Amino acid sequence: KIGLGLHLHVRNGFALTNAMAGLLAGATWLESAIGGLGGDLWLPGDSEMLGNLPTEDLLAFTARLGVATGVDLAAVSRLTGLVAELTGHRALDHVSRGGSADAIQALTWADLMRDFDGVTMTRGRS
Repeated sequence: KIGLGLHLHVRNGFALTNAMAGLLAGATWLESAIGGLGGDLWLPGDSEMLGNLPTEDLLAFTARLGVATGVDLAAVSRLTGLVAELTGHRALDHVSRGGSADAIQALTWADLMRDFDGVTMTRGRS
């Protein structure tokens, strides 16, 4: 038996869409990188929009789909911070930069409103 898989990049924002298409087509593995490290960084464009599919985003995505990976997202997230510190490259994943679904679900109304000053737009503010 030969497994079929995909190596995915974040360019153009379709990595997770392509991961889903791959799963639906029968892919048995999906390749990603801690914090999105590596990838097509030599191509033109903002380096924050380039790179490999972050493992953290793939794990969060597959968990929401009910796909068991056996990989501990919290442990990978801790590793992401260390890799970013050692390489000097900011992680590209949404989990470490935007918060995990569990962390967001744990927020209270008071947490959400703590720093809100009543202004929703920052444009033109000094």
